[in-house]
Amino acid sequence: MNQGRAELAIDAYASALRFDPKHAAARQALVALLMGRGRGAEAQGVLREGLVALPENTAWAMLLARLQVEGGDRAGALATLDAALPYAKNRPEYHAFVGTVLQMQGRHKEALAYYEIAVRLAPESGRWLTGLAISLEEEKRLPEAREAYQRALATNTLGLDLRAFVERKLKQLK
Repeated sequence: MNQGRAELAIDAYASALRFDPKHAAARQALVALLMGRGRGAEAQGVLREGLVALPENTAWAMLLARLQVEGGDRAGALATLDAALPYAKNRPEYHAFVGTVLQMQGRHKEALAYYEIAVRLAPESGRWLTGLAISLEEEKRLPEAREAYQRALATNTLGLDLRAFVERKLKQLK
């Protein structure tokens, strides 16, 4: 790989994984190489195999789910995330991502439960408070949505675009 011989490196990593399916570094390198070469479907397969060998690897579950969402397979992404959920109890970013995928499917009531967990675990995340607010608003829980948007702004953690979005939402909810 360091010599720029990506195809040879891909073959070597795949061979290493046949020998030791739990070799996390080889799997991660292989996935990165495949993705870098535009071979996302193959990368998804490598991640799926990895989750069979190491189902507790929530980072792989999140990456696979992201690739599935990018490919338009939101239901598959949610199934991937659900399978690894028992290993993500104290990972706020994982719960927020489940909430986001549910939100993409218009399942705001379910999304709320995941955003609430994420916010409870990391109360200073403006992004996750914004996600919570969006689903609260969609569920017509407007006073709670307004409060969540205000809390998101108060964290001072939002990027410019998200901050502008939250400020617009607050004006609309007055």
